[in-house]
Amino acid sequence: MSSLWQSVKAAIGPAPQRKQVATLAVEDSSGLANAPLPLGMRVGAPPSGAIVAINGLPADARLTSGKRVANEWRVPASEISAVSVIPPDGFVGQMVAMAELRDGNGAVLVVGSSRLSWKPAASVAPQPSTTVTAVPPARSLAASPPPQPDAVRNLDPKEISGLVKRGQDLLTSGDISAARLLLLRAAEGGDARAALLVARTYDPTVLKQLGASGPLADLAQARNWYQRAKEWGAPEAQRQLDALAPTR
Repeated sequence: MSSLWQSVKAAIGPAPQRKQVATLAVEDSSGLANAPLPLGMRVGAPPSGAIVAINGLPADARLTSGKRVANEWRVPASEISAVSVIPPDGFVGQMVAMAELRDGNGAVLVVGSSRLSWKPAASVAPQPSTTVTAVPPARSLAASPPPQPDAVRNLDPKEISGLVKRGQDLLTSGDISAARLLLLRAAEGGDARAALLVARTYDPTVLKQLGASGPLADLAQARNWYQRAKEWGAPEAQRQLDALAPTR
């Protein structure tokens, strides 16, 4: 019987090993001005040669590991858990570090983001008091001027096209948060199509159609990005704005 079992085992061969899937875990962090903060990212089961590409940081912010290439930082996946962000001198506010885990061939495996917040140091002297001048009541939203687009970044058209394509695929698959992350990067280059798709990730009607309504929806942001898309040359943006109008 044992010889028969050995023959069967030899014929079948060794049991196939389960393929490990790479993961990217992120965590927000906060601290005082001028103090480095942990980037808050960990990679599980990275493939050989994998890197984490970090976007969204100011030009004068630095990482404690990796190198800057064009508009992004690239850090070996094996080092990412020990990386900290060194803020610009005196910086107070929030940064959003947008990350892509890429394999050795540059293919994106996982995306994520962490929020880094710096508060004024306790030792900072209080500012002298100033006289506050009364101002007229704020105008209603309907009477306010349309939002002006932020300053755009100089992104390569191929990079924008790739971001939009991946963002569309993620949006279609229902991964709204990841899609928004990539599309926001593309919209930084002033791309009308990207701005239109960013608006769709906030549009309550679109999200309901995708089965992803709830906290992801933001009517004000949807209107804001549709307006930008219109100003940047997307003709269908006006129709989307008109569709939002009854909800004001």
